[in-house]
Amino acid sequence: MLPPRSPSPPSFLLTGLSLMLLGCARSEPPAQTPPASEEAQVTAAHHTEDFVVAPPPAAPDPLAEAQVRDILAREGTRSVCNDLNGCAMVNTLVALGPSAAPAIADAYRLSAGDKFWRFRLLEALGRIGAPESGSFLEGVLLHDDHAVARAEAALALGRGRFATSLASLRSVAARSPLPETEVLLAIGYAMTRLGDDLAGRTLIEAHLAAPTPVEPAPGERQAVRWDRLRPGLFAAGELRLKKALPVLARAAREADPFTRREAIVALPKLRDRAAIPTLIDALGDPVPRLRDEALAGLRSLTGFRNRSRPDDWRAWWEGERKGANAPAGAATAPR
Repeated sequence: MLPPRSPSPPSFLLTGLSLMLLGCARSEPPAQTPPASEEAQVTAAHHTEDFVVAPPPAAPDPLAEAQVRDILAREGTRSVCNDLNGCAMVNTLVALGPSAAPAIADAYRLSAGDKFWRFRLLEALGRIGAPESGSFLEGVLLHDDHAVARAEAALALGRGRFATSLASLRSVAARSPLPETEVLLAIGYAMTRLGDDLAGRTLIEAHLAAPTPVEPAPGERQAVRWDRLRPGLFAAGELRLKKALPVLARAAREADPFTRREAIVALPKLRDRAAIPTLIDALGDPVPRLRDEALAGLRSLTGFRNRSRPDDWRAWWEGERKGANAPAGAATAPR
């Protein structure tokens, strides 16, 4: 037999007791947390061990965080994610969609240094275009210690068309002293993408110039920093800046392999047949990957798919030039 139940108190007594307890709780003032100093607030928001960035836009989803971590371990190595061969990791991250953006931002914030794969995380955020990523990318643009990171953040703001970031872009472009060349070129691209076309193109044209040799230190070789133009070469192709053709042509011939690739990829995007001779010359580049890019560019620009050998392309182009210079009505050899 079950023991008899204790009689339940009347409901009105419970209600009264609840109100009394609630009143007592409300009568106590909330605990006051002393405000952090301004320096501490900035440190909490932006500083990590050896570089400065903004906090991630949101707490990462655990599943997305695990997926991003696996992708970085599998596809973030230098052998499969590099300047010459591209970085398939970016496409894999972008395919995860907006839900992965906080985890990607967190992966950047928790890593350090100037590793190539790390900057590709910023590219992925721009291509995903999740609205909450805008503030994170602005933070990188404003505060990161690495010029390459700030340039990549600006490019990402342009790729994702984060319209609310235009004020931050203008602010950085107006700093004194001026930011690094690569940052200014990237900002010009972003401003153009965000609708400030005149200011953006003017900024690119002002800073996209072939570099002058730098006086070397004793015992060192003379250095020419073509690499700082890479955001501008990319922008020239994406925005079809035909005025940039001479700089692109020089970069395709004279720059380091990574910058040559940027120029060779950008040239056919101008949709200007004046780029054809440079692309034909690039078929003889010592780097196989760049020869492949030049061939793809020629096929894209001309529509011809059955030519591969440099001599065939040169013979065809010579015929094109003779045909263009022939008097009106003169017969030309069939192509």
